[in-house]
Amino acid sequence: MKKLIFLLVFAVFFCCAVSANDGPAAGDISPDLTLKDLSGKPFILSDNFNKDTVILVFFASWSKSCQNELEYLSTIENARVVAVAFDRNVDNLKEFIKEKEIKFTVLTDKKLISMNDFRLLIIPTTFVIDKNGKIKNIYVEFDDNVQKAIEADLLVP
Repeated sequence: MKKLIFLLVFAVFFCCAVSANDGPAAGDISPDLTLKDLSGKPFILSDNFNKDTVILVFFASWSKSCQNELEYLSTIENARVVAVAFDRNVDNLKEFIKEKEIKFTVLTDKKLISMNDFRLLIIPTTFVIDKNGKIKNIYVEFDDNVQKAIEADLLVP
């Protein structure tokens, strides 16, 4: 019985690892995304291509690492920042956005729809997408190294 349970657990982890590798990668065209912003207005990610570099971050307001990244992203002026929140309670999310004085676009994804298209395993996960809709880089978690890498991405056209 223990061997059967071990095999089932191994199979689940193996399948998850395989599907994680099937997600978008640097150099790929970004998957599109249609979600609602905090006012209920639909937002289509691809409508923002051919305009600016887009920094797309997936987050939850309760995560300290996510909070640190959102604080940093609030300082960016030479790219369009779009954040996708996985918070279940929109009222709490709105209060968080107000408290942190976040001015960029925040979308809600309570049903976690975007997790599949973007193959997200960890939050925050950040995609830097160029003006052509091509993914320049993907960053998982947030620390000083990620901050420096995003700054470097924004310097190189």
